[in-house]
Amino acid sequence: MAEIDFCSIVAGTSLALSAAFPDRQVHTGEIETGAEAGSFQVRMRSAGQVRQLGRRYQWSAVVEVVYSPEHAGMECYDMAHRLCIILQNITTPQGDLIRCTTCAWKVEENELRVSAGYDHTVYEPQMQEGMETLQIRQEG
Repeated sequence: MAEIDFCSIVAGTSLALSAAFPDRQVHTGEIETGAEAGSFQVRMRSAGQVRQLGRRYQWSAVVEVVYSPEHAGMECYDMAHRLCIILQNITTPQGDLIRCTTCAWKVEENELRVSAGYDHTVYEPQMQEGMETLQIRQEG
């Protein structure tokens, strides 16, 4: 596995959305002006880590996908169902598969907000100390 960081999880989420909806706009981060109808915003909502035994950490990342519907109501409910399925497994740009551990959604201010949690274990790199060069002298 490559090193999975929080940016690669956001990128993997954006790639999953772009693959599932090639005709729609996918933005990462905040949009200053109102979002275009039918577009997606992907942003990191929260992240953290908990140290475990040895050199392991449990990292948690919650990505929020905001969908701006063309029509309010049932379109949001249908899209929420589709997004929960699409976001079950994402692949980072480095090729690592990450499974969604939690998925929740709500409709707020005529926008669908889907929160997907990706928990994974990370190993702290261990620095290897190099050996000194051994010289052998043979007499003979």
